[in-house]
Amino acid sequence: MKSIKILQPGRVDAEATFTGDQDYRNTKQRIMKIADHNPYKKWKLCVIYMCCLSVLAGIFCAIRENSFPRYRKDYDMVLMNDIGKTVILKDSKMLRKAISANEENVFINRKEMEFILNEYGIEETDFWILFGGYEKLPGFGGRGNLIHVDFGGMDKVLQIPYQNSDQYISTIIFKMM
Repeated sequence: MKSIKILQPGRVDAEATFTGDQDYRNTKQRIMKIADHNPYKKWKLCVIYMCCLSVLAGIFCAIRENSFPRYRKDYDMVLMNDIGKTVILKDSKMLRKAISANEENVFINRKEMEFILNEYGIEETDFWILFGGYEKLPGFGGRGNLIHVDFGGMDKVLQIPYQNSDQYISTIIFKMM
């Protein structure tokens, strides 16, 4: 750009010296052509730009379509006893009839629960139940609600208070990740 200013007509303090009038015009013409040269055509740049955006959008859609969800609700329940025996109770209508929960209490219907315990071959009356959880990856990472059940009484429906872990700030943040 400094060279273009030097080549302006009428400039007296020009730093370049030329031997003839023709040399000055040739040099000025060359510099002006260099300054005006545009190696890229705008429509080609627009086409390349749109192709790149299309490829990026396609990659984004493919990743989103083939990714796991942020978390998956787990409807199965886990029954554990004090000696370390663990049984996974598969989600079924009978299980949902036997164990139901609201935000503050878990309700266990004795008749249906006895049937489920017999079905899985569980003889213990003192155990833990993990329910209402989620998994970040299938089979790995997550959280649930754990309650202690003393099934030795004679109540027709057991009512066990608990604190829902879905309300914890750490659970909310972990589900968003």
